[in-house]
Amino acid sequence: MARNRIAQWPGWFRAVADRPVLAPLSAALAALGLAVGAARFSGLPVPRVHDEFSYLLAADTFAQGRLTNPTHPFWRHFDTMHVLQRPTYQSMYPPAQGLVLAAGRRLGHPVIGVWISVAAMAAAFCWMLRGWLPGRWAWIGAMLAAAQIVVLGREYDHGAVGYWSQSYWGGAVAATGGALVYGALPRLRRRGRARDAVLFGFGLAVLAASRPYEGLIAALPACGLLGLDLARGRLPWRVALPIAVTAALGAAALGFYNFRVTGNALKLPFTEHHEQYCTFPVFLWQHPRPAPGWTHPVLEEFHNGWELNLYARHFPWPGLASHTGLKLLRLWAFFIGPLLTLPLALGPGGSKGRGLALAAGGLVLAGCLLCVRVSPHYFAPAAPLVFLLVASGLRRLHHLSFRSRPAGAGLALALFAAAWVRAATALSLPERGNTSVSRFMRYRADLEQELRKAGGGHLVVVRYGPRHSVQNEWVYNAADVDAAPVVWARARNETDDEALRQYFRDRRAWRLTVDEDAGRPEPIPWPD
Repeated sequence: MARNRIAQWPGWFRAVADRPVLAPLSAALAALGLAVGAARFSGLPVPRVHDEFSYLLAADTFAQGRLTNPTHPFWRHFDTMHVLQRPTYQSMYPPAQGLVLAAGRRLGHPVIGVWISVAAMAAAFCWMLRGWLPGRWAWIGAMLAAAQIVVLGREYDHGAVGYWSQSYWGGAVAATGGALVYGALPRLRRRGRARDAVLFGFGLAVLAASRPYEGLIAALPACGLLGLDLARGRLPWRVALPIAVTAALGAAALGFYNFRVTGNALKLPFTEHHEQYCTFPVFLWQHPRPAPGWTHPVLEEFHNGWELNLYARHFPWPGLASHTGLKLLRLWAFFIGPLLTLPLALGPGGSKGRGLALAAGGLVLAGCLLCVRVSPHYFAPAAPLVFLLVASGLRRLHHLSFRSRPAGAGLALALFAAAWVRAATALSLPERGNTSVSRFMRYRADLEQELRKAGGGHLVVVRYGPRHSVQNEWVYNAADVDAAPVVWARARNETDDEALRQYFRDRRAWRLTVDEDAGRPEPIPWPD
């Protein structure tokens, strides 16, 4: 009966979904079409949260052929969130997302790199799922991932639809790394080919260069299974060499990058930044650190106020339970939502592959919940495993019978169609989320564009009013500060500010006061 129902699927569907090349390519084109379509309605994304500006700094640096930048002599005026100023000037994040954005910038705009990354993610998902499921169910799982992640998935403080595709925050790169690891795994265990071993090692390298903590947890079960197979003689030892060489090359490249940024090959820029700026713990079992000292009150308000308060709200235990529930809700809303809940619930039963997906995904989830802050892109290395469970559950639903009659086939197809209809209609929906951040960051983008059109060089010295929110940060700069058309700086004191103006004396100088209650801020010539 099940075989007959599958045979009745349309010919065009079988022609696309069963092809090993055409299926991933069509999934990639579908994800790309959704990403470009969302931008067609809402416009090119404007960076609005601290992380995005930090990633764009890395992209600017890489696009100019450098790994990092020298510390500016007036770095205290440019000190800002999520950016290292010393020992070099660079983003605090791993380099993978910055490299993707740099590639997009070379093609015309950083967002092009974002769109390419989500298309590659959808193709990698389809390829991975084909290692565990029949081709047509792999294609369905990848298409559901494209609809859910590229459009429907939202982050509560980022209003853009599908913020993985409509912001510079990232997520798709790490998800692609996870798909390479768990797509190569079943192929290696069946055939032991060198090509799959190289892809497995490359996936490990992508995870290390994008989400090293969560990526390590996600990769442990896969590496453990391969290790057991090698030890028991089920796999020839020759497959270990391509994995080791590929992963070692990735580790060497990442170590060299760390050395150029922090001066220590084993010290991540994130670790250097945390030591210089942060008092709040990364993990819930840790304790707050002593105040390191900040160059500006707004940095203290952010790191020793907003971030530390986020940690403090987890304690005592009712707060921990409440915030853990909120984290789970955010991840469920982004990756699953109401439409995919039933397939996910049906997914864990059955084959060994689904059990592995449940175990590895559970490990990554536990690792995320141990962190003070959790966003959906933290869970990205395990995202392909979620859609392995969803596709498996949808397949089980499709094959359900009641009294020898098909009972779930129509429901399975209806859920698939509803996800895509909802994604198509969501493209033109208005933005949601933190509207204050959206509004003020658009003010900043508009002002920078106006100053660029005015021609010449500009120096904007920013002061914050008493009602300013630390989420609305204006002081972010290009990789080459001195060559940028617009330089954003913090007001410190009259002596330091005058020295800064003299350093940039060939530019037109402005003072700008930013306050939440004052509407759009307007620059005032300095001196007036």
